[in-house]
Amino acid sequence: PASEVFLVEDGVILIKGEPFGYMFTKEKYGDCTLEAEWRWVDEPANSGIFVLIEEPANPFPKGIESQLKAGQAGDLVLLKGADLREYVLPEGATERPAFPIISKQEESSEKLAGEWNKARIVLQDGVVEVYINGILQNRATSDVKEGYIGLQSEGGEVQFRHVTVTR
Repeated sequence: PASEVFLVEDGVILIKGEPFGYMFTKEKYGDCTLEAEWRWVDEPANSGIFVLIEEPANPFPKGIESQLKAGQAGDLVLLKGADLREYVLPEGATERPAFPIISKQEESSEKLAGEWNKARIVLQDGVVEVYINGILQNRATSDVKEGYIGLQSEGGEVQFRHVTVTR
């Protein structure tokens, strides 16, 4: 049950990481700024923040993942056929991979496991900007202008706090 994967205690959301899935908002969001702090409980692991979710489904929705995976925070992952104008097939590829990625633009700006990181995701008229600890890591454009927002469970324990969405 979800209550065993997603726990809240003292204002901190603990996501267990197993099974894969996500929790998401009840309503859709368009132009907004999402801010969240996250940290790995034990070892660096994998999680993400989903935005512009068009179709909630498990374990992955149709939407955009702002990757938080250790070493890759700031990558954008296109889930279940979602698209961003800036995505191009990797050189030599003839078909789209299952999880297309637009790599972050700067060197990793993450902190070590156990330390709090801050993600700020700005959605403005389909433009998605991802800041990790104050560094602009990615910017891309979607034809989708609104969708649900989600926090991912994908393999390792992660904590979130100070999660806010401002319109």
